[in-house]
Amino acid sequence: MPVNMASDWYSVGVMLFQALTGKLPPRTPLQNVLGTAREPKHLDSQVPQDLNELCRRLLDSVPERRPDGRAILAALKDEPLTYVAEATSRQNSRADHFVGRNEQLTEMNSAFANTQEGRLTVLLIEGPSGIGKSTLVRRFLGSVSKNCPTAVVFSGRCYEFETVPYKGLDAVLDELCHYLQKIPDAQVQALLPRDAFLLPKLFPSWAV
Repeated sequence: MPVNMASDWYSVGVMLFQALTGKLPPRTPLQNVLGTAREPKHLDSQVPQDLNELCRRLLDSVPERRPDGRAILAALKDEPLTYVAEATSRQNSRADHFVGRNEQLTEMNSAFANTQEGRLTVLLIEGPSGIGKSTLVRRFLGSVSKNCPTAVVFSGRCYEFETVPYKGLDAVLDELCHYLQKIPDAQVQALLPRDAFLLPKLFPSWAV
């Protein structure tokens, strides 16, 4: 099938479908023929009828029946798509749901319990890129902040082409430095180790 302007409008239909429902339209031949699952309303009854109809037409299996730019503007009547923003918000809220990783979360919570008892604990979280390591950590830290409001969390990350020495710790130490500047001197003296004077030699922010 040749690629033409109708193909672009089909892509717009795919994006509209996802914005309205949070899911991609089905691609199976049977559903394409029946057309039923290609209407956002079948997944979300709150989708406005005009947007549902526009999306259905954009995803029509026959390119000649898809609306062009002028027909789309006429269908929208130049009104802002407020529902799209609301649907995107709902999609983001669904993305906040966290499934699985119970074993890992249990180990992380156990490690945090050790720190509350005064024992130093280090966790190594490793795995292929995209497996969800950052999401797991954010989930854990969110539960820590919720269950232990007095906990202080410092975070940082290192970048591949960054040349800062000790870049894995540099951002964390920067945050720690800023935190200590906000609390009373007596607390600072109680928290700092005896050899804290060596820190400026490795981390310039501590020389301030």
